[in-house]
Amino acid sequence: DFLTHHQYVWEAIVVDDRSTDGTFQKLERLQEEGLPIRPFRKIGCRGKAYSLLEGFERAQFDNIAILDADLQCPPEAIGPMFEYLLSGTDVIVANRSNAVGNPCRRMASWIFQEVFARRLNGLQVDSQSGLKLFRRTVLESVTLAPSPWTFDMEFLLKAQLAGYAVRGYTVDFSERNSGESKISLWSASVEIAWNALSLWYQH
Repeated sequence: DFLTHHQYVWEAIVVDDRSTDGTFQKLERLQEEGLPIRPFRKIGCRGKAYSLLEGFERAQFDNIAILDADLQCPPEAIGPMFEYLLSGTDVIVANRSNAVGNPCRRMASWIFQEVFARRLNGLQVDSQSGLKLFRRTVLESVTLAPSPWTFDMEFLLKAQLAGYAVRGYTVDFSERNSGESKISLWSASVEIAWNALSLWYQH
């Protein structure tokens, strides 16, 4: 609604990672109603990072946004964030201004951001934020080899090391309105932390 109201030319690519709750069928109905939604069934391995890479291959435009479907990051932020791309920023990340969720999740998020992202790898943006905009040229110029949950840190760090301008844009982070996260907090945290250490060692 936001993108259409502001007359952006856009498409929404959804990579369905083998869901069993009717998600794909609902997306097809929305597509038939004329919305610029392009749903695809997952081809490769399970995991968010692999879904993103498959979605990028399908994208038609020069500017790409990724947005978590839980809408905890506001889609309305895409507008002002896109203006930063037009003014010369190569990668713009929604920095969450507030913490929500249970105490364990908030603590894990803070530790990862402060220790692994900022101090270890020098990233001054909210690396695990669910909303990011970037130019296709950035994506095409870095070599990525993520594990299921580690696209974000690797992409941002390699873009920064390649000399691209990476900056943050502050947004209000909301509680999830419905549904439950499919992420195992412990296993995902270990995987992301290990990836951050590996990237630090490499660079």
